[in-house]
Amino acid sequence: MYQMIKNKRNRILRGILIKTIALFTIPMALLSSCDNNRYVDFEIDGEQPFLTMFSYLNTDSTFSVKVGLAKPHGDTTKNLALPDCTVEVFEDGRLIENLTYAGDNSYTGNKKPLKGPTYTLSVARKGYNTISASTQIPEPPVISDFHIEKLIQGNPPRVNYFFYISDPAREANYYRLLAYYDGYMEPEAGGEVVAFRSLMQTLYDQSIFTGMDEGDASDNQDEDNQNKFMIFKDNIFDGQKYLVNFYNRQIPARAIRITVAVQHISREYYLFMKSYTKSKNYDEFAEPVQLFTNVKNGAGIVGSYAKSELAVVPPNQ
Repeated sequence: MYQMIKNKRNRILRGILIKTIALFTIPMALLSSCDNNRYVDFEIDGEQPFLTMFSYLNTDSTFSVKVGLAKPHGDTTKNLALPDCTVEVFEDGRLIENLTYAGDNSYTGNKKPLKGPTYTLSVARKGYNTISASTQIPEPPVISDFHIEKLIQGNPPRVNYFFYISDPAREANYYRLLAYYDGYMEPEAGGEVVAFRSLMQTLYDQSIFTGMDEGDASDNQDEDNQNKFMIFKDNIFDGQKYLVNFYNRQIPARAIRITVAVQHISREYYLFMKSYTKSKNYDEFAEPVQLFTNVKNGAGIVGSYAKSELAVVPPNQ
């Protein structure tokens, strides 16, 4: 009996530990639609800190890397500023830029990555192992015929959004879907109309989003059964022109344009978001979930993506 209780306690402790380890220093870009430099804490089960880095490359932005230190579990000291790192960018093995410190543990450059080459980011700091990771920006996704089908009847109501994605054949491809709407706010007396863009709610029941096409409905969903990152892959439509559907309950008020943005994401970016989602599907008796990382000698993620957008004017409310 004592051994059974001890084993149950150990499983619970492992579950608590992995829930703590899941507090990776993750850019909030993963939790929203915008790439930015806001992070949450990252703790580890151990006593020796090591370097971490996060970077998401695309051809529209200059190189940017967020660095950090993985702190031992229970360490409540303030995050250490790291202005003394050497952060280098290599293109197909050739050094092309040294990034400069921009505050808040972020390092930025002046060059933009291109499609085609393999980029390797390296972070070095005295007293720590040098960390590095590589990625290659994919081609922009080919999407077409974005349209809206508003259902008048239904309880609850439903507005369907459709578009086609043309997938390259005989290769694994990974995607992420985002939707926005542009609108306006009525001016105050004597003021001007204020335009804005906001992330739009996306609901789904297609198997590409639920993970049912992979035989495990939990893979792409968290503990609330939500694929919050709206990631999917092409295993059921490889090389085909495939109709993608998402929906919400109503067209946002004051929306004057609705945009679907599809990211063709690198494999490592997909695997990281998928493992992070799975770690949130928390079961205290399950085996710990290891967050995916492609960073050698450290932790974090260096991924990449290319984006395509289509916009439509919504039908009358």
